[in-house]
Amino acid sequence: MRIHYMKANLILILALALAPIGAVAAQGAGLEPCPGSQVSGTVVAVDVETGIVTIDRGAAGLCTVTVGGDFDHPIVALLGSFFGEVSAENLAAALLSGDLDTLAVEWTLEEGTVLDAGDQIASLHEDGLGFGVIVKLFAMADELQVLCAEEDYLNELCGLTVDELVVEFRSGGMGQLFKKFRPSMLGVGHVRQALNGEAEAGGQGNEQGGGNGGGQGGGNGGGNGNGGGNGGGQGGGNGGGNGNGGGNGGGDRDRDGKGGRP
Repeated sequence: MRIHYMKANLILILALALAPIGAVAAQGAGLEPCPGSQVSGTVVAVDVETGIVTIDRGAAGLCTVTVGGDFDHPIVALLGSFFGEVSAENLAAALLSGDLDTLAVEWTLEEGTVLDAGDQIASLHEDGLGFGVIVKLFAMADELQVLCAEEDYLNELCGLTVDELVVEFRSGGMGQLFKKFRPSMLGVGHVRQALNGEAEAGGQGNEQGGGNGGGQGGGNGGGNGNGGGNGGGQGGGNGGGNGNGGGNGGGDRDRDGKGGRP
């Protein structure tokens, strides 16, 4: 009886915990967009397909915003995706993991849409700044934010926003800014390389095990006479394909009786 009682209590607790989440998700479709130019609160629901995010503003109640703006210019879209900080995918992941720091938001809005890096980049380009200059200024702001958090790093540009760096650029030129700090990214090409590198990193992760297996199989087999021929050839080949070169190479040498340990 005690076990059945404990199970019943556990089911009740889970039902009470999940009920508010279900209610919020159900209410999100019928909510009004968040008014004004600012919103702060906690993200409680995300529709990844539409980019609609539901915000709990406490006493002010629930409202929705849209994240991930659509940009006609492909370079604006590219740079916005790289330098942007707000995405429906990241917010949905934070909901699943319970990352409260990410879910607590304070956003600037324009007609119910969250303004992010892409909007700022589009505006700066319309004002006459080239994409190369924009990349440098955004990279400068991002890299300085990390460096300036270190206690022993001092730079007069620390704490400046992108808009403030734009003012510095227009008053003294990029050369003067570079005397104070030179970012690692200097153009759109660097952004493309960084995005391509992130995409390729996941695909190459599994291949590294195969390459190491082949190297070890060939090396260990190669140290002992005839065993080197069998171990090196077969171990290297199998290792390159499936990452088991070390194990297969050693097995061949033992069966051979010449390539294994004495």
